[in-house]
Amino acid sequence: ALRSIAGKSGQEALQLLGNGEDAAAVVATAAAFAAEGDDFTETVLEAVNAGGASDSRGAIAGAIAGAHF
Repeated sequence: ALRSIAGKSGQEALQLLGNGEDAAAVVATAAAFAAEGDDFTETVLEAVNAGGASDSRGAIAGAIAGAHF
């Protein structure tokens, strides 16, 4: 799943992988949101507001963003 979204935005990753509860898709889309974010708050809000498994996606994106910023 991660290879299929390389270089894609969070929204593009969602369109490609879906917005369900599949663990691989949630992790991959969270990584995409974290990669495109410019700050911690923006990253987490974008990931959570995407819907679907928003709690998991937000937590994972926040963890990645927290380590980055």
